[in-house]
Amino acid sequence: MTELVWFRNDLRLADNPALTAACATGHAVEACYLITPDQWRQHDWSPAKTDLLLRSLQDLGNDLSRLGIPLHTVELNTFADCPAALEKLCQSRSIRQVHANEEYCVNERKRDREVLKHLRTRHRRFLVYRDQTAIPVDQLLTGKNQPYRVFTPYSRAWWQWLDRNPVQLLPRPGAPGAPLPPARIPTLPAWHSAKAQWIASGEAGAHTALERFLESRIGRYREKRDFPAAEATSVLSPYLALGILSPRQCIA
Repeated sequence: MTELVWFRNDLRLADNPALTAACATGHAVEACYLITPDQWRQHDWSPAKTDLLLRSLQDLGNDLSRLGIPLHTVELNTFADCPAALEKLCQSRSIRQVHANEEYCVNERKRDREVLKHLRTRHRRFLVYRDQTAIPVDQLLTGKNQPYRVFTPYSRAWWQWLDRNPVQLLPRPGAPGAPLPPARIPTLPAWHSAKAQWIASGEAGAHTALERFLESRIGRYREKRDFPAAEATSVLSPYLALGILSPRQCIA
C-alpha cells in the first residue's frame, strides 16, 4: 500500500502533521502538489508570492527526494479540478489514503469537501490534520460559549491555553525509502515572472529569518515595529503564509 501526502500551504518537512502521519504508517509514501494558477489569480496572488512558492516547492522536492519520497506536481486551472486530479493520481499509484493538513479559508474548505466526497465514493480515505493554527479552531470561547470580540481577553485566554497545553513540535520524519532524483518543478506563464529573490526560499530560508529576528530584532520590536525604514519586524509573513514555517515553530 502507498500513502499520499497532498501538500498545500505546508511546504516543509519539520512539524508537518500530515507528512508525519503518512510516514508513521510504515507504508511507502509519495507526495503531490496541485498547481492552480487560475485559482491563484482569483485570490489576487502576486507574482512575487508565486515565485517564492515555486522556489520553495523545488526545495521541498529536493528534501523529499532525499527521504525517498517522490513529489508529483500536477498543473490544473482551479480548485474545481482537484478532486478528479487526485483520483487519477491515486488510481495510477495504487493509493488508498490521502493525507493533508486542514485549511480554513472558504474556497479551500469547499475544495476539500468536494475532494472528500469524490474520494469516498471511490473507497479512498481523505485524512486531514490540524496545522495552520497554534490552538485548535473554535477552542477558545467566552464564558457564554461565544467567540471573543475583544483582543485583550482573547490574548489572555490564548496564552493560558498554551500554558496548559505546551507546544510539541514534530521532528522531520525518517526516510521511508531510498533516495531519489529530485523532482522538477514546472515554470508558469509570464504573469508570474516577477522575482522575489530577496526572500530566501524553503525551510532553510525561513529558519534563517526566524533566527535573525530572535537574535537581533525582537528586543526593539515594540518600539520600532511601526517604522518601515527601521527593519525591525520579523519578515516571517511570507513563510507563514505558505506554511514554510509553522506557528508552533515560532512559539517554540
